[in-house]
Amino acid sequence: MKKALGTGLLALGFAALTSCGGSSVSAPADTSGSNDSVETTTTVETPTVKAETFCEVANAYRQEITDVLANDDAENLEGSVLNTKEFWDSYKDYMTRLYNLAPDELVDDASMSFVSSMAAYEFMAKHDFDMAKAADDPEFSTDERFNGEEFGKAGARFQTYIDSTCTLPDAISNAGE
Repeated sequence: MKKALGTGLLALGFAALTSCGGSSVSAPADTSGSNDSVETTTTVETPTVKAETFCEVANAYRQEITDVLANDDAENLEGSVLNTKEFWDSYKDYMTRLYNLAPDELVDDASMSFVSSMAAYEFMAKHDFDMAKAADDPEFSTDERFNGEEFGKAGARFQTYIDSTCTLPDAISNAGE
């Protein structure tokens, strides 16, 4: 039950596509010296900042979860990384980034997944990030954000989108071999 709670909370929700790009600015050259000067323009390129993509974040999150679950001892829940604030802060950060980067066709499901994810974070914070305490709280089984049908369907569609759209790097796709 306790391991299922951890896995269930992690599976809750993944994620308006944003991008940053270079822009050019045209500035007229100084022509104040003479009337017969030819006006010229100078193009100044602003540095391009590479925006992370939805799939980059989804794959990074998958890699982190794969590593955590592969190195976590199911018999030693007390010593689990799932019981740390640092892990849950990372989870919250990934879920926020996925929500903010969600493509238009995924916005509704990303929104519901985000609400569910933030509820999971708050639930764990309320229990000092202790899975055993959280597992004993009956709120988990009654809160719609964790177990509600609509949230579940949105989360499943969200995960299906990621699985079908985001190409896994070799390190992740070969992890199960």
